[in-house]
Amino acid sequence: MSLLNARASRVFSRIRTLFAAGCVGALASSLMAGNAHARAFDSRNDGFAHVMQVRGPGFVEERANERANERAMRQAARAQRQQQMEGQRAAQRSEQMQHAPERELAAPQPAERQGEGGRSGRLTPDERRALRQQINQAGRDVYRPNTRP
Repeated sequence: MSLLNARASRVFSRIRTLFAAGCVGALASSLMAGNAHARAFDSRNDGFAHVMQVRGPGFVEERANERANERAMRQAARAQRQQQMEGQRAAQRSEQMQHAPERELAAPQPAERQGEGGRSGRLTPDERRALRQQINQAGRDVYRPNTRP
């Protein structure tokens, strides 16, 4: 095969490819145009034909009213849930208040602070030191090196 024949062969091959692509494109577009008139448009690509909504003169106002109504319904539902939660919290608070004296009796203050009128919930420096020592000892017992649990 000569060089001239090889070049001509490549040119003709390219022409055939372009012609086939053009034919396929034309055929596909004509089929799509034919199908567009034959059935409704599948806008969601779910295999079902959906009716397209035609917007009339009052469509924008109607849609805005629908959105406002939906928003109002969501807000009403949210307010109702909040009221229910507040009712539950109030019931829990009243129950806690009824049981509060029992809890206070269960945890008396240290004797040295009852007469002083000191702030509850605070430890003296000696109490903090003793608590730190207990925590350190417990840590040593739990995380003792070179021992297997």
